[in-house]
Amino acid sequence: MKTLLVLLALLLFSLPSFGQSSERPEGIVIPVATLGDVTETRRQIIQNTLIESLSSYYRLVPQDKLEEVQEKIFQEMDYEQCTEDQCIMMIQEALQVENLFVLQVIGEGQNTQMSLKWVGLDDKKVKTDVCKGCDTFELNERVEGLVKKLESVIPRGFVVAKRDDDEELRKQREEKLRKQREAEEKRKREDELRKQQEERRKKREKELSRQKQEEEGEIQRIMNSLYENRKFNLLGMYVSSVIYVKNEPKKVSRYISYLSYDGFGIGLNYYLLDNYHLSTNISVGYLTRIVKTTPDNSTSYSYLEIENETDPSSVDFFDMSGENTFFNISFNRNWLYKKWNFWVGGGLYSESGSGTIITTNEIITTSFSSSGPLFSGGFDYNFENGINIFMNMIGGLYSSPITQEVNKKDYETDVNSSMKYNFGLGYNL
Repeated sequence: MKTLLVLLALLLFSLPSFGQSSERPEGIVIPVATLGDVTETRRQIIQNTLIESLSSYYRLVPQDKLEEVQEKIFQEMDYEQCTEDQCIMMIQEALQVENLFVLQVIGEGQNTQMSLKWVGLDDKKVKTDVCKGCDTFELNERVEGLVKKLESVIPRGFVVAKRDDDEELRKQREEKLRKQREAEEKRKREDELRKQQEERRKKREKELSRQKQEEEGEIQRIMNSLYENRKFNLLGMYVSSVIYVKNEPKKVSRYISYLSYDGFGIGLNYYLLDNYHLSTNISVGYLTRIVKTTPDNSTSYSYLEIENETDPSSVDFFDMSGENTFFNISFNRNWLYKKWNFWVGGGLYSESGSGTIITTNEIITTSFSSSGPLFSGGFDYNFENGINIFMNMIGGLYSSPITQEVNKKDYETDVNSSMKYNFGLGYNL
């Protein structure tokens, strides 16, 4: 009876525990990844040690089979688009192996860091070791230590599972992988769509830029032809003329010191060469503002205010009248920039005019007739149809005597300067 009990005890101890299997689980070892100062020889030695250490706990998938699966996965998905987690899951799915190990070795000078990661179905574990000044063989011992440390924290429930649980886990993993692939495909389609939209936008912008350049080039060819072939430029303009009068030396205590005329004129530009032209203008204007200066102050009168007071006995009553005629001819230098034409020049002018201011107590009348040198400058903007808009300024600096009649008594003062501002339209012939 005693012998029977001993045999029964030996039999029970030799049988596997309930719900477990003595068979080692399968495992996958990814080639060692290196970064920094790690030679290929050292990497291969560490790889061999890692495989040997893990072989004590797992039935490792042959490297040639692993490489075949990796190649197939990379064919289905671009290498750059395959993230680490996606690739690991796809490798596990393809090989139907739940345990995967990745060792990374980072070297910097004489220092080395090693990180061993285990990836299961729903969990990950990592163990890291740092070695200062270790040689290859010392690193081998560290690798063995990492394997033991990692093995001690890997969950044990995965070693033997019921087939129903395995099938359910496989389906869950397949579903997760399918969703990841769908998301990746969607992302790829969206990226491709964005890329196509960006290419179309750039193409459209390039085409618009080309069209704009062609249009600008065509416009410039038209303008160059207009500049080369034009001989005359007919002008019509609004003219504002200003006369400044001085009383030096003092000859009269009350006099007209300023006259302003607004009117219209016509002109002609004759183009001698590409960069030079003769210009002549004639204009007529009517008095719109006059300034009377007395020992006490200066008073400005505008034709717009004449109707404000019509009673001659009122201190605010005034009336004014006058006109101005101007003629000039000048020689100018041109500078062209696309549709713009700038010029400066000089020439001669002739001008005559008069102005009268009537107030309650007095009448002051001035008249003048002057001629002399002038300076001019301006610009115009040209259109393809030959029309242009322009602005120019003409100034005469001189001192010529004029007659001022103050209450029917004549005095002489001087015209100090005259300025003309012209705005108008032109047409090139």
